Amino acid sequence: MRARASQAGFTLVEIVVAMAFFAVIAVGVGQALIAGQKASVTIKEDAVVLASCEHLLRQMSSMSISDIASQNGNTFNVGGVSGSGTISVTSPYILSADTARVVLSWDGIPVLERTFGNAAMIASGGESGGGGGEGGEEAQWYEQSHVITSPNYPSNYPNRYDHTWTITESGAQKMKVHFSAFNTERNYDFVYIKTGSGSTVATYHDNRGSFTSAEVNGDTIKIRFYSDYSVTRQGWRIDKYQYYK
Repeated sequence: MRARASQAGFTLVEIVVAMAFFAVIAVGVGQALIAGQKASVTIKEDAVVLASCEHLLRQMSSMSISDIASQNGNTFNVGGVSGSGTISVTSPYILSADTARVVLSWDGIPVLERTFGNAAMIASGGESGGGGGEGGEEAQWYEQSHVITSPNYPSNYPNRYDHTWTITESGAQKMKVHFSAFNTERNYDFVYIKTGSGSTVATYHDNRGSFTSAEVNGDTIKIRFYSDYSVTRQGWRIDKYQYYK
């Protein structure tokens, strides 16, 4: 015997089937939302990732607003409790001539956001250096002219090139370099900024113009340049390094 039709023209069986279908969809959507929320919370509570983000933000505090803006798209590899991932600098909004806001993301998930005022090079003890410099003076940033270029610069560099340069400043607590020009093949030819022990703290590629690198801890900074087997660009030029002492 057929079930009595509803006023809307549906049989009782059709109504039951439809209710079951929408119940399954609702459960699936709910589980997806919960999973996404848990993933976000896990990353944001990852002490290693947070510490790495805080370290990068402290480095940016010594940069000019234009240098902060030039950090857009930079990536830093990090191994955290949530697994290995990449911290990326995203959306460095220039709010005014002397203010910028930066967002750090870990594998695409925003982790920390910070607003900076215009603080070019620290030259008046604006940041503690853990005991000060020589003679009891407060530590501060200094700069030294020092030219390093990619091979053949300003002509194109060769394919299959891999070389590392080392700069050491005795007594320095932190170091960084300034690129007066930078243009490499995007996603294939890279400049790596490394610590004295060889750990990579930043990777650069593409057409970036003039900018200051991320800083490394210690009295030694290494610059490694790698090009793959095809397509070259004009390359890059370092004109000075900066050290905190």
